[in-house]
This record gives sequence, C-alpha cells and structure tokens, in this order.
Amino acid sequence: MLGNAHLNKQLMIVLAKQAAKPSPLAFGLEGNPMPLYFYRITYGEGAPPWPHEGVELADDEAAWVEATTSCGEMLRDLDGALKAGPEWRMEVTRESGEVVYRLTFLAEVFTT
Repeated sequence: MLGNAHLNKQLMIVLAKQAAKPSPLAFGLEGNPMPLYFYRITYGEGAPPWPHEGVELADDEAAWVEATTSCGEMLRDLDGALKAGPEWRMEVTRESGEVVYRLTFLAEVFTT
C-alpha cells in the first residue's frame, strides 16, 4: 500500500501536468475581460491547499468543464495508485475568493 507521502507526491505531479496544459476553454470575445478562476487542491485534514495560478475562462460553465476534466485526468494518471485514505478535493474559486464549485474524492475500504 502506498503511503500518504507517496500519494501526495503523485497528486502533485499530476496537478503540475494539468496546470501546464493550456485550456481550450481559455478564450473570449476580443475586448471582453474574462473572469479569472483558481483551482485549489487539498489532501487530508489540515493540509494546505496546493497553489495554482489563476486561469482565465469564459464563464462558470467553462470553469466546471475544466475542473471535471482535470479531476478525471488526475484520477486516470494515478494509474491505480489511489488507496483508501484522506479525502482530496478541488475547489474552484473566483478571483474574489468565492467558491464556485467543490469536487470531493474519498476512497474507503469496508471489510466484512
């Protein structure tokens, strides 16, 4: 079983890959300022969120698509390394700090 430190490292690597990809949703009409969204990932109780630079996207729907796509890719890229343990979550916030979306993932094992 992978320890939390190893899983944290795996999640950070996957997040870094995601952050480096330009979003196809990061465009708008010329002359119209686009909203800035931030994606914060936390893992476990009391863990500080991993910082992420803001992303300009057309609207809340584009921010949702980006969040769900990124989470899906992160889970896929863990390639079976996710084990039961603390939850991790992604929060999407506006530049003001207002939380727009929160996606929460928790792997649990139940024995009989």
